Amino acid sequence: MNENYFKDLFVNVDKNIKLDTDQINIVKDNSNVLMVVAGAGSGKTTTITAKVKYLVEIKKISPKEILVISYTNKAVNELSD
Repeated sequence: MNENYFKDLFVNVDKNIKLDTDQINIVKDNSNVLMVVAGAGSGKTTTITAKVKYLVEIKKISPKEILVISYTNKAVNELSD
């Protein structure tokens, strides 16, 4: 996988958003089911957004086949945007 993909993942949204190694590992994980658990402000929504973008752009999965569940409306709205 080209590491520049992850370096420039959100360049069109905010060039300051960067994924750390743990976040990149989550994005690259090929599990059918994945649960991300971390503290507030740790980048969960960013990681999930990156995962969906990766699945659509790199793995060529239709967005209609992806289900994302969140416990907060804030995260749902951010993911929708």
